[in-house]
Amino acid sequence: MKDQVQNLSPMGYVRRILPFSSVDGPGNRTIIFLQGCSFRCGYCHNPETIALGSNLSTGEAPLRSPEDVVQEVLKYRLFISGVTISGGECTLQPEFLLALVKALKREDLDVLIDTNGDFDQAFYECIKPWVDGFMLDVKTVNPAAHKILTGENNQRVLENLQRMAQEQTLYEVRTVIVPEWPDNAATVSYVSRVLAAHAPETRYKLIRFRPHGVVGQFKDKTMPSHTEMEKLEKIALETGLKQVILV
Repeated sequence: MKDQVQNLSPMGYVRRILPFSSVDGPGNRTIIFLQGCSFRCGYCHNPETIALGSNLSTGEAPLRSPEDVVQEVLKYRLFISGVTISGGECTLQPEFLLALVKALKREDLDVLIDTNGDFDQAFYECIKPWVDGFMLDVKTVNPAAHKILTGENNQRVLENLQRMAQEQTLYEVRTVIVPEWPDNAATVSYVSRVLAAHAPETRYKLIRFRPHGVVGQFKDKTMPSHTEMEKLEKIALETGLKQVILV
């Protein structure tokens, strides 16, 4: 019977499972990295996760069933506070992601979705009842700048930011601060105002760009200064946010 259930389950490309992490949600968590991403970020540190599929020569990102993944997670159950599903971009495999989340919740595990926000409202409504929150990357609010940075439009990202803030389903929002990027202040201000209006307790993490390991168009940039980061922190705090974190 178990084999029959697995055969009916959607299969997904799983890059790797990290047993323990203290930086991907509250407490000590197991992180499931799904393969494939809809963006091509200029500061990407994990380009190997972008292509959707398996590398047959190395055995990376094999197809796995939700039940198989859950059984691996359960090995760590006594030592974790929950599970965070990340990528790549995990929503690029929507059927598998939904089945995986449901399988994890059947085991009464806390589940967070770490996403770039590039998915439609229908999928949000479908998966929302099954998760305990979302961790959302907002890279830039300027459409033209977002296109340069990621190769894609940011309309759905901003729609999801508004929707998640209004419904208070966000655990955390993150923005990577690229030095001398033209709209850092505008992005931080916009995100902060959205959160302050609906969910001021939401964590807003401002992440200092780091060139180490970057293979994209920003590989030659340097880290932003402490002064620049502190100015952006002040912008966020002045909107009324309670948790602004510099990393």
